[in-house]
Amino acid sequence: MAATARAATAERETYAPRRVRAARPRSRRRARTRISLLSLTVIFAVGLMLPFAYTGVYANLKKTSYTKSDLDAMYWREKIENQRLQLEIDRRSSPQYVTEAAKQIKMETPTQYDYLDKHDKLASAGKIDR
Repeated sequence: MAATARAATAERETYAPRRVRAARPRSRRRARTRISLLSLTVIFAVGLMLPFAYTGVYANLKKTSYTKSDLDAMYWREKIENQRLQLEIDRRSSPQYVTEAAKQIKMETPTQYDYLDKHDKLASAGKIDR
């Protein structure tokens, strides 16, 4: 048996020497280091970019708010102007205003009315008889 044990030992010595440490724990250690370094880098990058992103969103919201405020003010000004113009239209199209304006430019009340069809362009008083 001793001879066979020596032969087995001799065969082992001819091959590559055995590793003292296992390869896996070292690669796991490297992977942990890489993951922790990567996570720290990501956390730092996010922490660096977050204030800029917040500031950009805040500035955009403020700009939109000012634009909306300006548009609201313009809406109310235009609404008031529109109401004023509508009152002016109602006042000038009233029968009393029309009769007063006709009296001022000395218009006379017509004795006869000519109603035009769609195809007529002139009233009978304006036609030339030949």
